[in-house]
Amino acid sequence: MKYFLTALLLFPSMLFAQSSTTALNIFTLGDSNGTFPESWPKQIQWAIPNAKLFNISRSGRTIGFVNNGDSSLNSLQVIDENLKKASGFIKEQAFDFIVLELGTNDAKAVFAARQNEVAINLQRLIQKIKGSRHANIRKAKIIVIAPPPFGSMTEASEKYKGGNKRVADMSEAFAKIALRNGCLFVNGYKTPGLNMETMSDDGIHLDGPASRKLIEPVVRLMSKKALLIEQKKQRVVITRLNVKAPFAMPAIQVPDFSKCDQLLITDFGAVQGDKEKISLAIATAIETANAAGGGVVVIPAGEWLTKTIHFKSNVALHLDKDAVLLFSEDPNDYLPAVRSSWEGIECYNYSPLIYALGCHNIAITGEGEIKAKMDVWEKWFARPSAHMASIKRLYNWAWKYVPVKERDMVNDTSHLRPQFIQFNRSENILLEGITITNSPFWTIHSYLSKNVVIRNVKVYAHGHNNDGVDPEMTQNMLIENCIFDQGDDAIAIKSGRNPEGWRLKTPSKNIVIRNCTVKNGHQLVAIGSELSGGIENVFADSCTVIDGAKLNHLLFIKTNERMGGYVKNIYASNLSAGKIDLGVLGIETDVLYQWKTLVPTYEKRLTPIRNVYLSNITVKDVKFVSRILGQKELPVENVSLKKITTGIIENKKHIHENVLNFKTVE
Repeated sequence: MKYFLTALLLFPSMLFAQSSTTALNIFTLGDSNGTFPESWPKQIQWAIPNAKLFNISRSGRTIGFVNNGDSSLNSLQVIDENLKKASGFIKEQAFDFIVLELGTNDAKAVFAARQNEVAINLQRLIQKIKGSRHANIRKAKIIVIAPPPFGSMTEASEKYKGGNKRVADMSEAFAKIALRNGCLFVNGYKTPGLNMETMSDDGIHLDGPASRKLIEPVVRLMSKKALLIEQKKQRVVITRLNVKAPFAMPAIQVPDFSKCDQLLITDFGAVQGDKEKISLAIATAIETANAAGGGVVVIPAGEWLTKTIHFKSNVALHLDKDAVLLFSEDPNDYLPAVRSSWEGIECYNYSPLIYALGCHNIAITGEGEIKAKMDVWEKWFARPSAHMASIKRLYNWAWKYVPVKERDMVNDTSHLRPQFIQFNRSENILLEGITITNSPFWTIHSYLSKNVVIRNVKVYAHGHNNDGVDPEMTQNMLIENCIFDQGDDAIAIKSGRNPEGWRLKTPSKNIVIRNCTVKNGHQLVAIGSELSGGIENVFADSCTVIDGAKLNHLLFIKTNERMGGYVKNIYASNLSAGKIDLGVLGIETDVLYQWKTLVPTYEKRLTPIRNVYLSNITVKDVKFVSRILGQKELPVENVSLKKITTGIIENKKHIHENVLNFKTVE
């Protein structure tokens, strides 16, 4: 089988002759070498006979110069209309590849003094293609072909004098641009076996054999894609997990990677102790797994220092036993900035250490450990006046609905620490088995995501704001059999702050927490204070807080007069704890923290809180069983405490203001 696949790659036409189901869609853009009867686009078509090919090559075409006084030869000027034509040609389908073979005419002597513009023009051309309004264009992989050399006859002419030096320089620049933009690159200037003295009549236009030489590496790249299409089934299997809850709980879709290939990072160049090689190997393995339709990127035993990791769909990251994935303390390793959030407000900030944006079917599994180096992040725990001024600016941007892309918080005064793990606008997510140690900010942050399972995970993070799990505007989530040892809340459920939650209109709901253990944490479960999108249908069951743990409440609901949103249908049962510093249940409606004096109340929106049910709770000493401080204008409604057993109660059993329909059953 190995040799058969090799043969297909060496002789691409064999692949397409044997596989009538593989039909690639290809868009080609070139100069005169792409127009004559045996041109390189024609060679691609002959090598891949069932490909659908749209060719807009034209004699005299440049990347970005007006050639021969004809502006229609300037690819940059006409690319929008050509993309529209190409999109219409392919209709409901999408292009697999866009091939650019340009530069020969840009190397003319008349443009010699403007060669610094050539690379800039190519960058702009690629950006226009990648940013096209036509979705069937944007999805294509771009292949950049550097132009072939000139023959001696052409090089000696006034029209192209010195052109080979210019084309050679182009090939180096094009390679860098392709890499920077995620494009594939073929160096036509150094095409093996291409002799412009014998394979061109005029030293510039290729004959048929020369065109075949030029596109051989191009077709090999396309052949690999075709093989993936042929072999690609739904490698990631989606299972449905039914979870028992006292409300209608949808089945959670969970990715199963058991049928996927495993990709060891050492096979991609990872070397222990070399952060650059490790980071590149992980990124390449993720790209490979994604391209294959599913794969498991394996971190073997040992310590592996890395920069940020960005997920792609259909990828699992697996840590073998005794593997430690250690994340750098250098903030520059988490740039460029990505779309993220800070305490319920969206912005562009340092990338989370592990980040997924718009992904589906992803997982982090195994018996290994992910760990953050804290040397710099610990210094950022402080909140000096410059930091406070920055978050005030961010709050006001959100209030004024400044576009998120303009809210850049990466500077030397904000010091907004990134989350350890953030799943942003993603779905079908599994975290299982791993240990997480330390975190710059929130540890596991699921944001605008759904179908999330966190199982058998151990978290130890005792820094500032080190919540264990922060489901924010997240739906259909199960957290089970986890151990939390936190410097803040074990689990803090949120849904955006003030206008952000109102703008996104996505409540957190259908969240089940069961069989978890808390060693330390401010609360077992906190709800808020960022809850402007609403929170409903939360069930905490059969969880334990160990005796001696530092804990304020088992359940704490917190909001303020600015938050709006709502809280309803909150259930907790079969919980146990040792001594609690405050009480079993706390509900407070005036929790503002630093925001109380930092910004005024621009708009008053109270939070309706109702339907809170606790049953079968056993704890040791407390200051109170419940403290509920509702708003006079909007009392808390429908709170039930059933079979709550405590040790010594230091103060009043129930401390209440503005509560309607409170019930207790011993």
